[in-house]
Amino acid sequence: MKETLNLLPGEISAIQAPAKGRLYYVIIGIFIYLIVILSLWLLNVREFKNIQTEIQILNQKKSELQARIAAVPKPAADVAVPVEKEILSKLERTPQWSKIISEISLIVPEDLRLSSIEASQENEHIGFKGYALTQMGIASFIASLEKSNLFKNVEIVYSQKGEKEMSFELKAKLKWT
Repeated sequence: MKETLNLLPGEISAIQAPAKGRLYYVIIGIFIYLIVILSLWLLNVREFKNIQTEIQILNQKKSELQARIAAVPKPAADVAVPVEKEILSKLERTPQWSKIISEISLIVPEDLRLSSIEASQENEHIGFKGYALTQMGIASFIASLEKSNLFKNVEIVYSQKGEKEMSFELKAKLKWT
């Protein structure tokens, strides 16, 4: 009695490849796999050698550049000091515009409108132009400027009466405190 039962017709069983041929394909596949792995490894070794030579070249250039940098004379420390002192002195002479504008906004009378505020190039003088409803408004503004801690020597450049209002221009020196 047979231990296995074959339900396929006899022609189909003859088409099957012998077991020996399958082993041949497995061996060829393993051989191709080994060739691919070996070639990739050899490419990697070659790239590694190229990188090592590039690193050596870059290290040589680095040492040459460091030698050139060391040969450059350093600037004297006393050269920078006068420049820093000059900058600091200029900053001390620069008006604090936020403080000035804030002060002006507090002392301008209600019946007076400023049309422009101009500073001289040296920031020694500041000029005010504007309009007032009355001569008393201009006088009040002058008195407020003189009482301020930021202005001194307030002068009237001109004051002219128009149909409805008076135009004026004032000039004052800035106090440097």
